[in-house]
Amino acid sequence: SEQPLLADTVCKAFLSVTLPRLLDLCDARFENDYDAVLVTYHDNGLFANVLQLLDALLLSKPGVPILVDWQRRGVEGHFQYGPVGFDLFQHLFARTSRCRSATRHDGQRSRVNDFRKRVNILFMNMLRGLIWKVPDKDFQALREGYHQAMQGALIPSPLMCRKLKEVRDTWPEGARVVGVHKRLGTNEVAACQLAQRNPPPEEYLA
Repeated sequence: SEQPLLADTVCKAFLSVTLPRLLDLCDARFENDYDAVLVTYHDNGLFANVLQLLDALLLSKPGVPILVDWQRRGVEGHFQYGPVGFDLFQHLFARTSRCRSATRHDGQRSRVNDFRKRVNILFMNMLRGLIWKVPDKDFQALREGYHQAMQGALIPSPLMCRKLKEVRDTWPEGARVVGVHKRLGTNEVAACQLAQRNPPPEEYLA
């Protein structure tokens, strides 16, 4: 397929997704329209859903509970973590006053904001490479904003802390580790990139 036009892709994403969600969550005219945010998984991988959760934490009203529904239904093509009914969020993160797993009762709340997509265009499939073009000052402000939003809200579960310690105990003292999020080498993944190609691991590391 032909490579999408960058400006066209940015404008469509901003006008169809980012702007409406910013109005829903942040505009003072609508701030009393919701008393909770329900973050329902979308059928992508884990980190795509983590980015969606980070957007919810950053953009929602302070103090509003973020309810996370990461429980498999059994029909997913990509979100295949654990058996049907497995609560991935509860497995990975501890419950906090700001963020916890959603219950069946939460889905029936009358004033819940249904949050199903990433909002920041820099987190969207074809546009993620743009993050490296953000001016240093703005990039740092972006990182600090998300970092602050996560504080006290996203805490690893005791199980994950134990598992991480087990792994770290095998490393030599002073070891430095580089993590690479390897994308699958499929046509579908390539179609999600602005360049319409899937870079090899060596290119990611470079």
